[in-house]
Amino acid sequence: MKKRRVIRSDVAGYFIRRLIAVLVLCLGVIAHAQDFPSRPLKIVVTYPPGGGTDITARIVAKRLSERLGQPVIVENKAGAGGSIGMAAVASSPPDGYTLVLGNPGPNAINPAIYAKLGYDGEKDFAPITVLTVMPLLLCVDVSSPVKTVADLIALGRGGEPVQFGSSGNGSVSHLAGEMFNMMAGTKFVHIPYKGASPLTTAALSGEVQLSLLAAPDAVRQIKADKLRAIASTSSTRSPLLPEVATLAESGLAGFHIEIWYGLLAPASTPRAIVGRLHKELQAILGEPVIRERLMALSQLPSSTSPDEFLDLIRSDAAKYARLVKATGARID
Repeated sequence: MKKRRVIRSDVAGYFIRRLIAVLVLCLGVIAHAQDFPSRPLKIVVTYPPGGGTDITARIVAKRLSERLGQPVIVENKAGAGGSIGMAAVASSPPDGYTLVLGNPGPNAINPAIYAKLGYDGEKDFAPITVLTVMPLLLCVDVSSPVKTVADLIALGRGGEPVQFGSSGNGSVSHLAGEMFNMMAGTKFVHIPYKGASPLTTAALSGEVQLSLLAAPDAVRQIKADKLRAIASTSSTRSPLLPEVATLAESGLAGFHIEIWYGLLAPASTPRAIVGRLHKELQAILGEPVIRERLMALSQLPSSTSPDEFLDLIRSDAAKYARLVKATGARID
């Protein structure tokens, strides 16, 4: 009996020590969250300076700095379709001081298209909120006889080879074009360009008959009557171009692809810190001046909860994985 009591006492002592350790850890996390932020923050942009992600990050960073009372620095860490910057943030301390501006490419497409990736697009990050969304626009030259989706489908089913341009192999615009081919039964031939700028140039010069351009690259050209928008890839019409029908309402039910920009932290970042950042970003996105600046970039402000953002990443990853498998797209 004495032996049994000793064993039980040791077990009880073990669990008490573990409980104390957990409580100390929790109190430390709470204290850290209450002090947050006590030093400068950093937002990693996974593309070079001057592009849409970079400009968006700097607009948000400036206002976030003012609200938090700490500098928020934007650091460009480009390469491998955004994978280099994502991997760097994934391995950063989960303390809320290093964030990354994600988008469907590195978060949802790269895990399916790269043979080797230094991070897990879902498990290695704590989503905070989506900042903005924007559609892709199917564009043709203004002199083209194609004026409707039906015209476009007829062209793509014809005997002559027709090219569609994207901003790169494995990009959102590439996979959107392949999704169109699959759903519409067309045979457009993919021509990848090295980014949105050369794709826009190719579209304006008539080098490709059809291009899939993100709204920030297309809206200005459309409103200047240099390109004609045939349809939008979003599920509802964009208020930026309300006259342009969606593919879903033009006969391709279920077609839905959007580009989004959202902020994420490393996985295991305390929920209190994620919540604080989410609260501040929601307030920023609700400010009329910020909304106007983002809409001037042809981006629509869109705030989501962390859980809603995670669901979006998961659904996009599943969708793009199916498209990658169907098209055989791969980058080694």
